[in-house]
Amino acid sequence: MRPLWVLPLILLVALLWMVKQQCYGCKKTYADLSNHLHKCKKAQAFVDVGLRRRIDKEQERSRLRVAAQQRQAQEKSAKAAEAKERLAQRRAQLEVEREASIPVTIEDAPTHRRRRRAPGKFADMLPTSLKGLPHLRLKPGFPVPPCHVQLSTPAILSHISASASSPRRPRATVEDAPDDTMDDIQPSPPIPAPAPAPAPAPAPVPPCQPVPPPIDTPPNRFGVFRRYTTAPRSDPEEGLTLDAFADASTHLRAPLDPRERDPLRPFGSTARTLLTQARDVAANSFAPFLNWSTFKLMEWQYTGSVAKSAGELQRMVDIVTDERFKKEDLLGFRVEDGQRKLDDFRATGGAFSAEDGWREGSVRIALPRAGETHEDEEHAHNLDIKKIWYRPFVEVIKSAFTDVTAQKFHWYPHTLFCKRATPDQPDAQPERLYTDVYNCDAMIREHEELQRQPPNPDDPPDTERVIAAIGVYSDSTLLANFGSASLWPIYAYFLNLSKYLRLKPTMFAAHHLAYIPSLPATLFQYYAECYGAPPTDAVIRLIKHDLIQQVWLLLLDDEFMKAYEHGILLLCADGILRRIFPRIFIYSADYPEKCLVACIKCLGRHACPDCTIDRCNFWKMGMKTDMADRVKMARKDSSILHDVIRMVRKWIFEKGTAPEGNSVKATKLGSFSMTPTRSAFSERFASFGRNVYELFVPDLMHEFELGVWKGTFMHLIRILIAAGRDGCQKLDERFSMIPTFGRAVIRRFGGNVSGMKKFAARDFEQVLKCAIPCFEGLLPEPMNSIVLTMLFELGRWHALAKLQLHSDSTISAFSAATSTLGQAMRAFLRHVCPRYETKELPRETQSRHRRRAAKMQASGVATSSDSATLLPKFKAFTVLDTPKYHRLGDHARAISETGTTDNKTTQMGEFEHRRAKRFYTRTNKNSTFGLQIGLEVRRAAVLGKVSKTQVQDPQLRKRGRAKTRSRRGWRLQLRFQDAQPLPPTQPDQHHHISCEARYPVTLDNFLYENEGDPACENFERELKAHLLRRLPGGDALPPDYTPTNDDLFSV
Repeated sequence: MRPLWVLPLILLVALLWMVKQQCYGCKKTYADLSNHLHKCKKAQAFVDVGLRRRIDKEQERSRLRVAAQQRQAQEKSAKAAEAKERLAQRRAQLEVEREASIPVTIEDAPTHRRRRRAPGKFADMLPTSLKGLPHLRLKPGFPVPPCHVQLSTPAILSHISASASSPRRPRATVEDAPDDTMDDIQPSPPIPAPAPAPAPAPAPVPPCQPVPPPIDTPPNRFGVFRRYTTAPRSDPEEGLTLDAFADASTHLRAPLDPRERDPLRPFGSTARTLLTQARDVAANSFAPFLNWSTFKLMEWQYTGSVAKSAGELQRMVDIVTDERFKKEDLLGFRVEDGQRKLDDFRATGGAFSAEDGWREGSVRIALPRAGETHEDEEHAHNLDIKKIWYRPFVEVIKSAFTDVTAQKFHWYPHTLFCKRATPDQPDAQPERLYTDVYNCDAMIREHEELQRQPPNPDDPPDTERVIAAIGVYSDSTLLANFGSASLWPIYAYFLNLSKYLRLKPTMFAAHHLAYIPSLPATLFQYYAECYGAPPTDAVIRLIKHDLIQQVWLLLLDDEFMKAYEHGILLLCADGILRRIFPRIFIYSADYPEKCLVACIKCLGRHACPDCTIDRCNFWKMGMKTDMADRVKMARKDSSILHDVIRMVRKWIFEKGTAPEGNSVKATKLGSFSMTPTRSAFSERFASFGRNVYELFVPDLMHEFELGVWKGTFMHLIRILIAAGRDGCQKLDERFSMIPTFGRAVIRRFGGNVSGMKKFAARDFEQVLKCAIPCFEGLLPEPMNSIVLTMLFELGRWHALAKLQLHSDSTISAFSAATSTLGQAMRAFLRHVCPRYETKELPRETQSRHRRRAAKMQASGVATSSDSATLLPKFKAFTVLDTPKYHRLGDHARAISETGTTDNKTTQMGEFEHRRAKRFYTRTNKNSTFGLQIGLEVRRAAVLGKVSKTQVQDPQLRKRGRAKTRSRRGWRLQLRFQDAQPLPPTQPDQHHHISCEARYPVTLDNFLYENEGDPACENFERELKAHLLRRLPGGDALPPDYTPTNDDLFSV
């Protein structure tokens, strides 16, 4: 039986079926609308119109879409054409600048071009004299201000009026070469002086105080001149001769001033004072020794080579065989007694004497622990670190500015210009040059700000106010090849001294400020006694940051800050009274050291000490956006940051917050990868408006030679290994075939360059110079072209960075080279690296295994011998993600601020490390070796003074080192390392021919060795024809006489 609900459902469906619907064409209603629509013409027409309208709309949309695409394509092509045109213009500009920097060469110019003129006679360009500072003349159109009394002294004004008749004075640098007559170059019109800024008028200053006009020195033969805002009272380059800068070992020079070559100057005045007691020592020629024999034995031990060689043994034999040597004098002699007599001679309280400014200090470091609360930081457990030997900054400044070397200081900064006037462009504006810090913007700004301040009312009217430009270097160094003995010194350099003198290790321009101690070995035990647990890695990092900041606060004491603000009144070495204002412009260090001093996290997310660019964007180095972000996102030492550091340290010690916990990372310190430690430079100089992060200048040696280039070269070796075949063997073979060049410019390569065993920065530098021909063809195309392009860009960038004299044009070229270098490095990363599965080098695998074994041994875990851990792992090219690569973009910008890269390289600090390493071998290697090094230096000084009073044996004076020379082959001239000894030569002489005949050259052998050389074509005939006219009777031959074969045979 059917359900009852079926019938109503059927009825409902029937009713719905019977519902009538209206036609949208004829507007009538029908029960069967679908059948009607097939017959209704109006309905069909309505549908056709709707479809046509819809199709038209779709076509219109399609047309508009195509038009928009075409318009976008046209705009894109127009932008590409515009960019291409700008690039072509830029390349043309760079080409013009490059051609302008290339010296004129002799070439056959076509008739439709301007003929280039060559000098009729080539001559050596000697950097001789230019009129000195007393001959400064005010430029035409600038009268002397009647109310400006500090423009120059009366002596200088008298010289200014008599400049036309004054003789030329020698100069010491290339930019101060002589002013030769330039017939074809007219003097350029004077440069309009900058608009004087409204100066404040304090009460002590008279109301009539106009800004003095600039003073230009006469240009030299290169068109280089200096511009001063105020004439200094002395010129450090006045009166110097050619000997002052032509100082090669083969040149004939005047005797050097021994006071300038004093190796004890960096340690203070007491050690140097010992050497001035010649009269007292002469009275007792062997003091503090009893006789000549004991003195000579001690002198032999403390002089000469540290590792006694055959030559040192010969010196010992000379002493024993000397007639003055008596074995009876050695009865009862003890080495310890001799050393004690040296230490007690003119007792000064030890090597680190208070008379020298050396002091023994200590610092206190607060020890935090997560979860431990204290009342405040002062009431937390503290660690006292003692035995910190340091010299106060003010004592170092006084010692340096009263030293004889201060006579060569540049007291007033100046701007250096080069006239670019030519016969075609006589109105060309001069171009700015940059060499030292004292002709760059940073020191000039500080000097102008200092001169705007009111003078000290207690000073005499003619007292000069000058800047003591200081550069600082610090780095830890190992003192031995084996063991962990290290020294962590801080050196100070005075940038008022020319870099051509300051960078010489023999000038001893580095002043030792302090020796930073390492964390004591008892730290872990003391920390465990205080808190019952060892310190974490985060705590150790915080303690290291606090330690170096406390040492710097010890150096930047109240006396230094008083001198920073008010100056030091000092009678300088040249006899002029000056008020010295110390300013620190440069802090040179490697990357980990910069992170310690700048208080940022090493290799953090924001790893750069100069800006806060994220590490994931370091690969963009050289792009326009990257260069703009460096300025926009530069680090600033703001008061907000100081408050955050103070708040976080309060959390750490009062609330027990972990130093690197999540709450600390959530603050601005975590956002900028900073540590909860405030820099000592920030505490001292922030109130004066100084930004501490501007001190950390780029370092070419660690960031490029030992950073970017080293990492790139290592990955190229990995690629050659991954490519198979014999790429590395061919590379080593090609490097071994490269001859030497110059004096230590290109040294002899070993047979295993790819191994890089004990490579220093200079080794990587010379590998870069010779890399292109050695890598050429080792990889298939197109990888070979990309690698060669990258090597070229690396070499060009490095060459521009090494320039010791920059101009605005070269800085622009340097910036362009930085951009192209970034493009070449990114192309290498994108197109070459993915094609090869590079793995660790054998040395990297071994280092990783040693680190793993040491870590397991320290943690008490047994070392496993799993063979999988010994296999090389995959190694990607990560140089572009490092802060060293990122900092390459800062080099060009930093030149105009603090000078060329050789002013701030860490290489000069590495040179100073050699002295400590040399004396370390004579200590007993215990914990007091730092004090013993100072004692060794002082003992050597006393022995050197006593030795000067002794008369040297004439036979020993004539004796020289025996030099064995092997036959080098038949060459027309000797190599640099085989140079024949010559007597000293005047620097202005072009050549010097030896009178000895120890290196004969046989003509037959020479012709055989150079067979096929175009330079030796008809060489024998022309040589004999040349000699024929110099034989007796040759002067009687007519000028047009052609020698016959018989004539030549007789020669």
